[in-house]
Amino acid sequence: MSKRSGIHRRIYVALLCVTEASMTTSTFLGNLCWFLLLVNWVAEWQWSDKIRQLKENTLLHAFLTLFAVQLLWVMMGGDWLKSLFAVQKALPLLVLPLVVLTSPPLEQRERHLVIAAFLATIAVVSIIGIVRWITIDNLPYRAIVPYVSNIRFALNIVVAICLIVSLATRHWQNLIVVILSIAALIGMLLLIRSYTAFVVLAILSLLYAAHHIAHCKHTTTKTVLTVSYFIAILAAAGYIYHIGNNYYTPTPLEQAPLQTTTAGGHPYTHACDGMIENGGQVNNYICQAEIYTTWPMVSNTPLDTLTPNGYSVYPTLIRYLGSRGLTKDSVGIMALSPLDIKAVEDGYANHIFIDGTPLQKMVYSLLYEYEKYRVMQDLSNSSMGERLLLWDNAWHVFTEHPLLGVGTGNVYDACHARLDAIQSPLAQSDKNTHNQYLSFLVAFGLLGFLLIAIAFARSAWHNRHTMTLLQTAFAVIIIISCLDDDTLNVFSGIMLTTTPIAFLRNNKKQDIPQCTNTIR
Repeated sequence: MSKRSGIHRRIYVALLCVTEASMTTSTFLGNLCWFLLLVNWVAEWQWSDKIRQLKENTLLHAFLTLFAVQLLWVMMGGDWLKSLFAVQKALPLLVLPLVVLTSPPLEQRERHLVIAAFLATIAVVSIIGIVRWITIDNLPYRAIVPYVSNIRFALNIVVAICLIVSLATRHWQNLIVVILSIAALIGMLLLIRSYTAFVVLAILSLLYAAHHIAHCKHTTTKTVLTVSYFIAILAAAGYIYHIGNNYYTPTPLEQAPLQTTTAGGHPYTHACDGMIENGGQVNNYICQAEIYTTWPMVSNTPLDTLTPNGYSVYPTLIRYLGSRGLTKDSVGIMALSPLDIKAVEDGYANHIFIDGTPLQKMVYSLLYEYEKYRVMQDLSNSSMGERLLLWDNAWHVFTEHPLLGVGTGNVYDACHARLDAIQSPLAQSDKNTHNQYLSFLVAFGLLGFLLIAIAFARSAWHNRHTMTLLQTAFAVIIIISCLDDDTLNVFSGIMLTTTPIAFLRNNKKQDIPQCTNTIR
């Protein structure tokens, strides 16, 4: 290696480290890094090697196809300015794979430096998030991580867990540190409530289990591993089922014939609308008169006061009483403890959000969102309900432009034109499709979508015998993330998809620790 190329190589590795650190901390720094990587790549010269890699690398061909489709489909849109702006936003999808996949693979020391920068940043941002959660009262879980969306950070955590597992198989003496690190990262996932991340983790657990069982040559060990993994899967599924079953198990009030009057002789109202929470119907057993006369006796906060989460005390109290299995009247209010009253004033509408385990909180929150959408078509603070509506809307837009789509940069306008036409509650929102595959179908139609899909499928097939377990896990993370988010339409998602390629890429001399075993 010449002195000149050695300087460019050190700059390349240093910029990769900063790029990995910027993935979850700074959009500005990330944009600066990919541009500087491009400048360094051009200045490095060595075009013969770059052109050879360009011809041979099928993954790079897939990314080039993706960018080429975006560029060609500019002509399909009506607003050229928006289309060109969308292409400009997608430049990292071209530049990062081009620079990384035409540069020599990282040596082991270089790879470890880049991985260390990534893992250290995840650790620091997690600590910052925990400090914010502890010190800021009533901080929404989506705002715990300050620099990037909780969904994107959660997926970065999953990548970090996979890296730690891979590196740990070469360093079993640090097993306790590894276990504690993974436990801390999973705890962070519970704190920021990323359902997607847990789905990905569940699928990756099955993938890793299948891999280790398939590569185990000792029959007894293979049997023990199979039984252990099967028991673990059953235990996890059983626990989640238990939480869901508790949510829907009717309370004693719902099991008995509905009472018509309170203990004080005032009439109850029963909506009987089927809106379930903690086993009771939210809008049953309500005596508004007694609520308004009794609440001031136990709290100085008026019922029409807005809580930190944006709802007034009254509906929060109604839900909280129901979550405790209490009637929504004077008897129910007087049964509340001072801690319960404080919880209502702080905006907690379910005692599980205070008393429950992190997994209970996630499941209960998801089930309540589902119930709101099922019974009332209410999308307020319901990410699941919003996604269902946005997916349905995007599919209808695609069926109106099935072959060529609406063009690059026009997905948002096309989808929101239909939301306006059907007078959807999301018409005035800034929501996009929340599904990358639907976004591609709407933008590029079936033709463009198939060109992209075939290019990546071709790359996967071409590399099927050399893909490591870690590379396969990363591909699964990206594939699943695109199911419920526009991963490649936002910068942090583009960074998540492209920058880890640098340390995941195979080196012919030495592979990533633990990943010398390949899936065949």
